Amino acid sequence: MPEKLLDCANDWHIQVDFADKETPFPVEIFPTNLRPDVVIWSIMSRVVIILELTCGAEENFRDAQLRKETKYAELVSEIQETKVWKVHFFT
Repeated sequence: MPEKLLDCANDWHIQVDFADKETPFPVEIFPTNLRPDVVIWSIMSRVVIILELTCGAEENFRDAQLRKETKYAELVSEIQETKVWKVHFFT
């Protein structure tokens, strides 16, 4: 087992969704209209890392995190159900 998440491959791709340059989710992973802030994936190891940034006031941080987790829970589940990709989701 790799010691670090990125140790399992050497063909990583990264995609960042910017407000002025919207980027669709990589269709080779799963077709969706959702656009996470950052997607990192390796075709070789079939690992996808989804990062959703959470900015909020300290007192509302947990609520913002839960909103992001809820928003992407179905996508993460659907990708996992394909049994093709291993998904790591971080907020």
